[in-house]
Amino acid sequence: MDTDDCQLLIDTLAQTHQSENVQTKTCATQLSYRRPLSKSVRIQVKPHRNEIGCQTMQKRPIMKDAETQCNIIKTPVLQQIKNNTTEQDLDISWTSTNQLDDTSDLSYCPSDQTEVNSECDENMELSQVFGTRVKVEQTCGTCGYNWEWKSQHMIGSIPYGNLRLSCGILFAGFPPSKALRVFDFMNVPSISNDTFLKHQKHYLQPVIVDAWESSRREHIQEAKADRRTISIGGDGRCDTPGHSAKFGSYSVMDLDDGRVLDIHLVQSNEVKSSCHVEKEGLARSVKFLMDHGLEVNTLVTDRHVQIRKWVRENMAGTKHCIDVWHVAKGIKKKLLSISKEKDCEEIHDWIKSISNHLYWMAASTPNADPETMWQKWASLEKHIQNIHEGHGTKFPHCLHPSLNGRERRRKWLKPGTKSMVQIEKIIDSRQMRLDIPMLSTKYQTSEVEGYHSVINQFAPKMHRFSFNGMKCRLILAALHFNENSGREQAQTKQGDLCYKVTFPKHKKGGYTLREVKTESTFNYAKVLIDSVMSRTENVSILVISGTSRKCSPTPVQFI
Repeated sequence: MDTDDCQLLIDTLAQTHQSENVQTKTCATQLSYRRPLSKSVRIQVKPHRNEIGCQTMQKRPIMKDAETQCNIIKTPVLQQIKNNTTEQDLDISWTSTNQLDDTSDLSYCPSDQTEVNSECDENMELSQVFGTRVKVEQTCGTCGYNWEWKSQHMIGSIPYGNLRLSCGILFAGFPPSKALRVFDFMNVPSISNDTFLKHQKHYLQPVIVDAWESSRREHIQEAKADRRTISIGGDGRCDTPGHSAKFGSYSVMDLDDGRVLDIHLVQSNEVKSSCHVEKEGLARSVKFLMDHGLEVNTLVTDRHVQIRKWVRENMAGTKHCIDVWHVAKGIKKKLLSISKEKDCEEIHDWIKSISNHLYWMAASTPNADPETMWQKWASLEKHIQNIHEGHGTKFPHCLHPSLNGRERRRKWLKPGTKSMVQIEKIIDSRQMRLDIPMLSTKYQTSEVEGYHSVINQFAPKMHRFSFNGMKCRLILAALHFNENSGREQAQTKQGDLCYKVTFPKHKKGGYTLREVKTESTFNYAKVLIDSVMSRTENVSILVISGTSRKCSPTPVQFI
């Protein structure tokens, strides 16, 4: 074989070997990709690779607030904002509402709408979180364009939303700690408790006091214009349950129109003890009314012994009356206690009737003749023994018709029994002989008690407030009560009056039918908010050495 034949044979074998390699396949496993990084069969470690569903930026944005991370704020297109929304519109909407839809894309530079390949979306940063105010900045990495968005405008150096939030917390009667904790649980940026206290001291409390002084001055001028003597009802309230109160408030109400006329807050260290704050509050209220030229014709209070003596010594020309409800409450407590004793169980069936008789006795004697009122009250002693005549010269017999049927078969008490002896002691007690002639036959302090229930919404007894804070919350309760005290009864679409059945605690399972009033209004809160904004805008700006310094207004001074 010569050289040419050898070379031909080598070329033929090479072509045959190359053809066989192309047609060869592996029958077992195709390994066409890189094996994932895993350590064992039982414990699979997640490979270090990006997820398909959520692509995050490798370069973390610069954040200045440690608690709020806003990585999902979408950057608006500048041309769209200029065409549809003005800066004034964004300032009005202080709630940080996003004006964009889900089609916003961060892959476009906001300066010229051109698509970029580098880091336009990586240079967006949450530059400032100031309470409820958020400021977002974005810088284009290609052209250097800078875009800025603010969630709300400023009033002086205070964000509008921060001040508005402080107004909402106080004017709604919320304790600030609870209200701000709601935002913390929701992970929503908000103001701190110190910020709220600062707003309250410099802006909110002065506005509340000014509004109360204006309302009270207007009420006094109306009473003077009518040339009438006023009938007032007063009652005290402690800031905490028990006999160790720090503050005691005394409220005076004009019983002719049902509006709160005056409020005084007394601290326990101003008097001998917390038991003397009620008398001191009444003395201050009466002095205030007399200093403004108002003549008090009738004063209705509870059975406070100190107040009785003070009125007798200092208000000789004023008729002092006692509220019937306070007397009835004391009698019911005594009767209920006696009915639990042995051989006195039958008294329990007479408790409601005895209480109703006390109310009827006062209402049926409009001239408030003391002798007639006492004979009507003392007639109860014979009535419960089924004796209805011979009560006295001014009230000789019972006024009810003849008893028949079930009323006749009632369990009457027998003379000389333990039950009858106990009831006689209560009827003829020294306390009742003092209270019955002084019972009010026209005015009651039920509206004052209703005002105290409103105070519980603004200043609950389980929360502690400062003197100024308690005073302002009492005023807010008075403004709310005065605005809604004359509400009409609600009606259905057909014009029928609405009622509801309630089960008060003091009735021990009994029910009461009450009228349903129309919805409450809060116009006073709107007026207060407008006054706060105006007061904040009018704060003067001093220019000292070329720099502006904001002057905080003078806090309110309580007397």
